[in-house]
Amino acid sequence: MSKLLKSAKEYIKLGISVIATDANKRSVQPWKPYQQRIAPEEELSHMLCSHKTKGMAIVCGAVSGNLEVIDVDSKYDVTGSLFEDFMQVIIDNDQKLAESLVIVKTKSGGYHLMYRCPTITGNKKLAQRHATEEEKKANPHEKYLVLIETRGEGGYVIAAPTDGYTYIQNKPYNIPTITERQREILMECARSFNQVVEEVSHHRHYVEQKTFNKSPFQDFNERGDIIGLLERHGWRIVGEKGPKTIFLRPGNTTSKSSGDYNRDMGLFMVFTTSSEFESMKGYRPAAVYAMLECGGDYKEAARRLLADGFGEPYKRIGREIKKYLRKKKDEGVSGEKLVSKLAGDFDMSADDAKSVIEQHEQEELHQDMEFWSWDSEKEKLGIVYTRFARFLEENGFGLYFYDRCGPIFKLVHNDNNRLEEVSSEKVKKFTQDYIMNYDLEGTEFTKEQLLEIIYRNNNIFSDGLFEFLHPVEIDFLRDTKDTAYFPFKNGLVEIKADTIRLRSYGEIRKVIWKEDIIDFRVDVDLSDDYECEFSDFVGKICAGNKDRILYMCSIIGYMLHKFKHPARPYMPIFGEETDDDSKGGGTGKGIFTKAFNYMLSVETIDGKTFKADKSFAMQRIKLSTKLIIFQDLQKGFDIEKLYSMITEGITVEKKNKDELYIRYDDSPKMAATTNYTVDDSAQHARRRIKVVEFAPHFSTQHTPLDEYGHLLFDDWDQDEWNRFYNFMFWCVRYYLYNGVNEQQQGDQYRQKKIKVQFGEEFLSWFQDYAANGCAEWKEGGTLYTDFLGVNDMERRDYSQKRFKKALAIASDNFGKSLEVRKNSQNNGKVEYRLV
Repeated sequence: MSKLLKSAKEYIKLGISVIATDANKRSVQPWKPYQQRIAPEEELSHMLCSHKTKGMAIVCGAVSGNLEVIDVDSKYDVTGSLFEDFMQVIIDNDQKLAESLVIVKTKSGGYHLMYRCPTITGNKKLAQRHATEEEKKANPHEKYLVLIETRGEGGYVIAAPTDGYTYIQNKPYNIPTITERQREILMECARSFNQVVEEVSHHRHYVEQKTFNKSPFQDFNERGDIIGLLERHGWRIVGEKGPKTIFLRPGNTTSKSSGDYNRDMGLFMVFTTSSEFESMKGYRPAAVYAMLECGGDYKEAARRLLADGFGEPYKRIGREIKKYLRKKKDEGVSGEKLVSKLAGDFDMSADDAKSVIEQHEQEELHQDMEFWSWDSEKEKLGIVYTRFARFLEENGFGLYFYDRCGPIFKLVHNDNNRLEEVSSEKVKKFTQDYIMNYDLEGTEFTKEQLLEIIYRNNNIFSDGLFEFLHPVEIDFLRDTKDTAYFPFKNGLVEIKADTIRLRSYGEIRKVIWKEDIIDFRVDVDLSDDYECEFSDFVGKICAGNKDRILYMCSIIGYMLHKFKHPARPYMPIFGEETDDDSKGGGTGKGIFTKAFNYMLSVETIDGKTFKADKSFAMQRIKLSTKLIIFQDLQKGFDIEKLYSMITEGITVEKKNKDELYIRYDDSPKMAATTNYTVDDSAQHARRRIKVVEFAPHFSTQHTPLDEYGHLLFDDWDQDEWNRFYNFMFWCVRYYLYNGVNEQQQGDQYRQKKIKVQFGEEFLSWFQDYAANGCAEWKEGGTLYTDFLGVNDMERRDYSQKRFKKALAIASDNFGKSLEVRKNSQNNGKVEYRLV
């Protein structure tokens, strides 16, 4: 018995559910069932004996007696003492609780704190920190890194005796059951290490309707007694730690601390969930005042703060003084000399003169830096269009011209090389948020007035202004002939014929369409085993035939590889392995094509209503679209109408817009599903179309839901998704190495094609002819007459021209060579034979 299996059985005796894990700490098979039940010995042995198994994990949650684990991730700890500091805080709050916890040291130097509790939750982040500049360079999409989190319902943790995992305090047989209050102590202790807070201030809750040199909120933030305020409401000071004053909440609590005020940041943050404040949020002093004194009513808070003497009303500077100060500035007068001159010339004190100069400089700064302008003489607020355009450009907005010589542009926003096409509504929202968070103190107008101007002025959010933005130079990340890229949250997966690896964004500084980034943290599996539920599904729709499976994998790889090879303009068409069109449907084509939505930007078009020559037929296609899938092409659809789009490019025509032609190398690939046969008898069709037959394993009577007991995609856990992505990576790698495999169509599909094109009578006659004496030369007229006679037809029922065409196409379709000659000994009549 292996060491892992022996330990797994011991865990099970303790009421703990166990699963096997691979080298990436992922479950080797779907583990959702083991969130509801503990695996019996036979299943356990099968899991742990898998060649992929490198370790084991214990499943948290109700199945393991409400087991919950706090995961301390030391690899992101920049202090080097996170775990020790965390444990000390727990000890300070409840030493017996700290000593009762089961603690495991992990392979990466982290720690797992294990306990049971009557009430637990799912996986929760408790403490995070901001990514460093170096970390942002490596991955600009990850702004925060998790330091401490829980693993509860729906989670698992790697367990000893997996290599590198060791119990350092207590053992699994004495995992404590703690009270809900003790659990809350652990949560509060963990949250005290959180460095990422959502700031709560008056900006998002209140729009000033009066002008101030300093608003009552800002004034209270600067000089209000937040310590005294908290103490008046029952919060008690229990300690000092650097710039933090530690508080304990009012009421009954066994905690040693509940929150802190950080003097350097000017933020009050609570760790507890038992107060009027939200945990993990940072409150400015004025926001604390509004919560405690006014029940969260910021309008009432503003009124009361003004009454208490907070806030400096705006004092307008006279026109003469403004002209005077501008003149002196032009003359180069500044500093104390300017203060002295202003005080003397306008009969004011030096302090008043200094205050006026500072206020004027602040007003001028606002005027020079921002996109609005205040006319003091007319007391009128306006938008300066040139400044607004500059404001947008400085914040990543610009024009993307696909064709630099053409008139069509897209308004885009570039955020750390993540590009997205934006609407005027997005610009409006961005502008509104900017103003809401802007400090307008020391101006002659209010934030309400500025917002009113923005809301009423539609011209600044129109194409008329956007057209003046500068074009942006974009260096896109592109697939090449030999390489494919897939952007994920945690990096770029780079695939070549011989390698798959995860690279950081910092290594490849290219622009990516934001919608192309797959919202998943992927682990690349470097083994040669890519078994997953979707690969099993692929096997079943290919009838378990190895050649058909590899053909399908090469098609998947082709569709996922975004490079458009000029010599391989293929359009896969997914049909049915049946000789009867009326029996089609339900074989899994929709589920199969849905998989591509999780890898690429896909546009699905209803094949039932699609008309290639109709105006605006392709209007939903965007520059970021990588794949077009026509679902359920109807019987008799003329596939030739798509040829130009397959081999050349796509014209996108939208109502009231200039048409856009997307070149072949930038245009999306295309695929289709259908329950009917597609005429691919001509050479031009075979160059463009790759027919893929679905075996009848699935049907309306036996669906994938019946087969697997759950929905594919929708019901997968994170580990199954990881296996799915790695299988798709393998398909791309297989295609890059082998290209699209050659695959002969099945007999049933071939029969269906001939039956649909030339009738069941001809198919029956041809099959009999091919099986009996077809190698002998026979006069064409004789064959035609024989066909009519067998089927009791007249010439008007089936023309000889159609018969000759059917004979040629059927011969080629079934892999026969139709030889034709003129027999001089038979008066030059045309004769045929099949070889």
